[in-house]
Amino acid sequence: MRIHHPRIVNAVSGRSSDLSQSAVTVKLGESTAAVFAFDFPWELQPGKWRIEILSDGRVLAARDFDVVAAPVH
Repeated sequence: MRIHHPRIVNAVSGRSSDLSQSAVTVKLGESTAAVFAFDFPWELQPGKWRIEILSDGRVLAARDFDVVAAPVH
């Protein structure tokens, strides 16, 4: 799984990235979920995001979406 996102700066390490990747093992005939969890406030970056599912470097499926900031009242 590969996720393209706006630049995220890790508040703990100071490292920044606009790409997140992780290995997902899938067996034929079984359901699998590929997700990104916003575990920390600094991960929630508004903008264009894209999740891709790959096999042997080839994109099998992709979804574009926008993350928006909640209005402050």
